[in-house]
This record gives sequence, structure tokens and C-alpha cells, in this order.
Amino acid sequence: MKKILLLLLVISALSCRTKKQEPLTAQSWMDQQNFTLEKPEGWETMNIHGEINFSPPSKKSFQNHVAITQIQIEDAIDFHTYVLQKIAIEKRNFDIFSHNASFESSDLGDIYIYEYEYSWKHVHNTKENPTAKKNIYKKYFVFFQHHQEYYEFRYLSVKELFYKYFPDAIGILSSIEFKTES
Repeated sequence: MKKILLLLLVISALSCRTKKQEPLTAQSWMDQQNFTLEKPEGWETMNIHGEINFSPPSKKSFQNHVAITQIQIEDAIDFHTYVLQKIAIEKRNFDIFSHNASFESSDLGDIYIYEYEYSWKHVHNTKENPTAKKNIYKKYFVFFQHHQEYYEFRYLSVKELFYKYFPDAIGILSSIEFKTES
């Protein structure tokens, strides 16, 4: 009897297996958005942790990239509160050396900008490498809203490359146009 129950359990587990989800592509991501954007010539599109990012051509594209995310808010909180909560999370997760927050008006409406330099809180020092070097990064956040929906624009770079690609990154932000609702 136990063998039959075990066999039924195995069969039901195998038959309930879910389909493998297709990886997110740049085109499928763009089709899902309520906006369009233009990436600079030569920039690459890549999927980092299930999120589409844009990066200048490089063998080390993870050192410099842009992402734009429409934020899914579960609790109804106002935009200002959301931005302050997000900044607090960033401060908890990284060793921040310098930072600046500002509020201004743009083509996207009222925006919050949060820019900071940081390193990871946890460097993987080992017995073999007790003085592992921490890379210094710079991140430029722009928070904006459109029709009560919240968005984050993130430009992340190793500090040495930040200003080299900053104009292109801002070009992506400036190119955002919201699709008309039908």
C-alpha cells in the first residue's frame, strides 16, 4: 500500500510540473512597457536577473548599465514616501561614501534624483586574499511618475567610467515617450 501511495505521489508531482518560462528578451520587454525609448548607437541590450538593461559596448558590460523599471506598489503610498523608502533601502544595502538628493522639474514632470558613490557592504575577503579591493561604484537614480504609476531610472557604473557614458545614459532617459492610451 505504501509503495502505491508513493508511486501516485511521484506521478502527480511529475504531471503537475509547470512549463519552463521563456527568458525575457529586449523586444518582449519593450512590448510590455507603456513607453518607448531609444538606446544609443552601439549600446547592447542584456538581461540581468530578469530585468532588461542597456550597456555601452564592452567586455565588462556589468560595470556600466542603465535600467528603467515600472514599480509595482502593493501598498498605496504616495510618491514622495516611496522615494524616501527606496533611498533608505539603498543606504542600508551599500557602504555609501557620498550622496546627493534633489528634486526638480523635467519633461517627465517632477522628478527626484538620488546620486551616490558606494561599495558593496560585504567584500569576499578570504584567507588567500585578506585585502580584497572594494570596487567603487556610482549610481544615478531618477524617480518619476506618469498617471499615478511610479518609475525608476538607474544608471550604474564603476566610478572610473561614470562620466564617460553619463551623457548616453541621460539620452536614454530623455528619449522616453509614453504610448498613447487607446
